[in-house]
Amino acid sequence: RLESGRMRRFGVGEGLLESSIQTGCLSATEEGGVWGISDAYRHFYWNGKRFLNSSESFPAGFPEQKGMFLARGGVIFRKEDYRRFLFTAPGVSRELVGLPLVEGLSAGWLSPDGRELLVIIGSTLWVQQGSGWASRDLGINFKELSVSMIRDREGRIWIRSLKRLYRMKTPQSPLEDLSRRAALGGVEACFFAEDALGRVWTNNTGSLVWFKDHDAGTLGEAEGLPHGGANVLMVDREGSLWGGTVDGLSRY
Repeated sequence: RLESGRMRRFGVGEGLLESSIQTGCLSATEEGGVWGISDAYRHFYWNGKRFLNSSESFPAGFPEQKGMFLARGGVIFRKEDYRRFLFTAPGVSRELVGLPLVEGLSAGWLSPDGRELLVIIGSTLWVQQGSGWASRDLGINFKELSVSMIRDREGRIWIRSLKRLYRMKTPQSPLEDLSRRAALGGVEACFFAEDALGRVWTNNTGSLVWFKDHDAGTLGEAEGLPHGGANVLMVDREGSLWGGTVDGLSRY
């Protein structure tokens, strides 16, 4: 986690069952909590004081390996019958009725007020507003890819696969391919985060990259990022940038 311009690391000493979050996920809630998953598919929840392990942070009956984390706000768990449930805090959930009961959920995003939910299943973008869903075919099948999605403060939707970067002004707008502009390398898992300055961050090989308007920048070992970079990142409500690395959690 980023504190005063330097990364602070969290590991087993702070209650994590494993220190490696290399291919896991992080998701911040509006109440200040942080959901996460380790390489061993163990879920944890940071309540602002300590890390809760799997048995404390998610309910019985939800296989750990079926969880899919949102860019912010919560986590979607899938049951064996493909019914999906959105958890915004341990024990606080609702069923996502109306989504197709199939495999292929690869990315999601929840608005800060909890009123809008976006998910990608296969090549289709689903948008929930109120009790209904709208959908559109993106023309790209993301089913087998590690995918991340975020909607920034200006309403633009960013979608990232391992080596590709896309952006849409609205859910109905054409899909822009920004891959050549971003010059992103291959990573094991890809994630987005938007900070208080409106910069959109994503992970790259050995570093973090941010974008704002026509500007871009990087954060690497010189700024305290552990060797090898971070494969998971998010910004909490206090504005701290969190990164999951092979050495544990870091905060910027």
